[in-house]
Amino acid sequence: MRKILFTLSVVVLFSCKKEGINEKILFPIENKFDNLKINQMQFVGSHNSYRIKTNPKILNFLFSIQAVLPSDLAPESLDYEHLTLTEQLNDYGIRNLEIDIYNDPIGGQFSKRKLNALVGESVNANIPSLFDPGFKVLHIPDVDYNTHNFTFKSAIQEIKNWSDANQDHLPIFIYIEPKETSVENYLPFLPFSKVIPYTLESMDEFDAEIKAVFGENLENVFSPDEMIGDFATLEEAALANIWPSLKETRGKIFFIIGGSDDFNQKYTTNHPNLSNRVCFLFSEPGVAEAAFLLMNDAKEDELKIQNLVKKGYMVRTFTDNTYEAKNNDYTKSIAALNSGAQILTTDYYRPDVRWSTYKFRLPNGATAQINPFTGNVVDKRKYIWDIGFPLSK
Repeated sequence: MRKILFTLSVVVLFSCKKEGINEKILFPIENKFDNLKINQMQFVGSHNSYRIKTNPKILNFLFSIQAVLPSDLAPESLDYEHLTLTEQLNDYGIRNLEIDIYNDPIGGQFSKRKLNALVGESVNANIPSLFDPGFKVLHIPDVDYNTHNFTFKSAIQEIKNWSDANQDHLPIFIYIEPKETSVENYLPFLPFSKVIPYTLESMDEFDAEIKAVFGENLENVFSPDEMIGDFATLEEAALANIWPSLKETRGKIFFIIGGSDDFNQKYTTNHPNLSNRVCFLFSEPGVAEAAFLLMNDAKEDELKIQNLVKKGYMVRTFTDNTYEAKNNDYTKSIAALNSGAQILTTDYYRPDVRWSTYKFRLPNGATAQINPFTGNVVDKRKYIWDIGFPLSK
């Protein structure tokens, strides 16, 4: 049987080469890993996954005035870009995607790009979907607005389409960051776009947008209600290691939202332990809803992350930023791997050849690897491929 599958794989590979499409050897799903829990794995994610590089004229303008800019607007930190969500999922085995959203209940709040006036370009975006009511996807209004997906619905619809077409995939973790500031917060005396605050109604509207794509029954979405079981809190469930297995989460999507304390409080109002909510929260130890944690500096917090992972939490951390990519520096990525954090987030799953050969991926293009602290090696193997093995990346 294995010889037959291998032969079929070779046939698929050469037929792909002949037709000039993506080169992949397709592997059968390996049931031997299915009993492992998701916190016993490590997955690769991308940071600001929707993002296209900043308008070059604006980027050059920011470099010209960088001495007076706040750190959040440092132009060097904006000099990267991502492929489409579909390409990341399909060709690079990315299983954590980060989407920034802004509240826009009426529509049109981000239809103008006001910094364009300073670089000789039209301020009008002329993008019809920006006038629709609903959450918008972008990094920084007026400044860093280029995106593969203008609306939250379009982003998660793209993810759902890929998931539906690859139903045995390892779980996908979608980190939603609700943005609450803009350039207007730094320079209130200039006419930049304002951010609309999130309200209690916004929380319900947010869940409703996900249900509009995935259905009221949230088919193929793993929700907090499925996690908590008979435990008093989500944190108790996490610390008791009641995480679902790979078998239970193949083809599933986890939504995890991480905002300010005020946002998180609104999201849990009338929904203790996230009951009847769609999303998990990135929270803090000791909080009832704490199952997922953000620990972004693996170099500084490697031992702290190890301890949290051993306790039962799922942790997301960074493997790099532009500095590491420019300097071919793997120090942070090694610390991230060694920390045991389950979600390893990078801007460079492929190298930026302008600077170096730096990239962060698991060995041999694996989709996941067994966690060094919570996992156990199966047949002396630690790597997992799910839908295929991208040879050409």
